[in-house]
Amino acid sequence: MTTTQLYEIRTFEEGYTTPEVVLRRRLEADLIEDLRNYTTEEELINLKEYRATADTFYPENHFYAFIGDELVGFMHFWPRYQEDTADVAPEATISVPFTQKSHNLAADTLIEAVVHRAKVLGVKDLSLVIDSRNLRELDTAHNLGFSFDRINRLTSQLKIAQLEINSKNHFEIENFDIEQDQEGVLQLYEDLGYPRTQIENQFSWLTDLGNRLLSWIIVRRDGNIVGQAVAFQETDSTLAQLNVVTKAKEMSDYDYREMVNDVFASHLTKLQKADITEVELNILENALDVRPIYEGLGFEFTQTDYYTKSIDTFRY
Repeated sequence: MTTTQLYEIRTFEEGYTTPEVVLRRRLEADLIEDLRNYTTEEELINLKEYRATADTFYPENHFYAFIGDELVGFMHFWPRYQEDTADVAPEATISVPFTQKSHNLAADTLIEAVVHRAKVLGVKDLSLVIDSRNLRELDTAHNLGFSFDRINRLTSQLKIAQLEINSKNHFEIENFDIEQDQEGVLQLYEDLGYPRTQIENQFSWLTDLGNRLLSWIIVRRDGNIVGQAVAFQETDSTLAQLNVVTKAKEMSDYDYREMVNDVFASHLTKLQKADITEVELNILENALDVRPIYEGLGFEFTQTDYYTKSIDTFRY
């Protein structure tokens, strides 16, 4: 019996998230000692809300390996659908295949299913996004023939007490007003190249955070919106996530540094009132040049990278 015949590959259906959570926990216990930054149970239960483009969830892009009724592995595929069209971008993101220890052969079947789906959609390159500390996934990427392509994001966690803030109030910092400021912030994101549907979905997600949304501010200069900053609390945690979006490339290093100090000073009072003791900051690939400025505030970063492989080099 071939590997393909041994495992039945199904695409996502309601109810798959619960056994996926169980399988992830089994993997964490049996296989992976250095596991970091994996999807939480809460996110898995709400799997339909997890997508690479903050777009529509497509069940046909999420693959599960079964023997009978037992889930023994899974793998996810996130193509990027072009704005306002059915076209797919030439690069798509995938997860590594996750399998039970006794069913490692299921990984090959899952990869074959993902590659076939990618070819049907016209995808040219597949990318893994891997935390540089995750030795298991790095080893998997190399074994599958993926090569380092570029940095995806930088991540740092820092105790609030260690933040080195020196605000001089050079910028106008205001609480976000959805009626007055939404269009201006939408325009800011569009100017930075973000699809409008992605931005609108993020707005909806932020407003649904409720009390976990601790600070949502806009940055003005000469009356114009030049940035947005958000701080939200992780569920049942003293950790807050920070997000800063600005036209950094249109600012001098000095101006950007002053803006960041003003933003963090505004956030700080609100975070302390909510008993937040630690913050996490992510710098995305389109803003890597600002890394030294945040390091000046005390942040030390680890990185998550893209590892890429041409679809034509797979043997399937």
